[in-house]
Amino acid sequence: MNKSKFKFGYYPIDEQITFDNDDLIVIASHPEMRTEVFALNIMKRNNDTKGCFFSLITPQKKLEITLSKINKCYKLSAGLSFLGIEELKGNFDCHYLHLPTTLELLETIVNLKNDYDYFVIDSLTFIDTNLKPVFSKDKNYQSLLRHLKIVAKTINKPIILLSSFSVEMDDYPVILYYYGIGEEYIDYIFTFYIPDYYNLLEEDTEVIIDIVKTKTAIKETEISLIYDYSNCILS
Repeated sequence: MNKSKFKFGYYPIDEQITFDNDDLIVIASHPEMRTEVFALNIMKRNNDTKGCFFSLITPQKKLEITLSKINKCYKLSAGLSFLGIEELKGNFDCHYLHLPTTLELLETIVNLKNDYDYFVIDSLTFIDTNLKPVFSKDKNYQSLLRHLKIVAKTINKPIILLSSFSVEMDDYPVILYYYGIGEEYIDYIFTFYIPDYYNLLEEDTEVIIDIVKTKTAIKETEISLIYDYSNCILS
């Protein structure tokens, strides 16, 4: 059995998908959506694993403020039924790497393989200024994904990549065309977006999680959550 203990922490996803230890997973959104907030909520909901969050671009102070908000809200909400779990206290550490080379990042992951059950990388675009967002067919980017997939298989731990997609706001439906690009080395792709992109995220906002690539067939590919932008909470 090569099944991972890592979960998304959101029942509509976890009831359909059981991740493998060598999975390469991508979560992508518009840059303004702050994909790292979604990732930190996921990590907070992983009670049975220990995760490692690699921050390549998010300043340490900003990440600490975000974590403080998340921890405060989950602590206040402990035991509430809408969370679907009595207490959420996922165990994870944050490591800050300033614009590492590909080799530096891969070496760091391998060196920490015995300390963590899964790894999250906050943005691959900044490893190399020539790299494009996750849906790019750029050969350098595909090579990087290949190396990360090899590392996931070697250390037998899932790696979650945070990235972004870029389209004009008025052309939002066209984003569906991006979904047809098959990333050879990626096992799962999740996109994270607001149906009403012009919503300024000042209040609780509906967000949609689209499961656009999986290794196995699933019944429900679109999940709706509520994004409390000011408190950095998704529920």
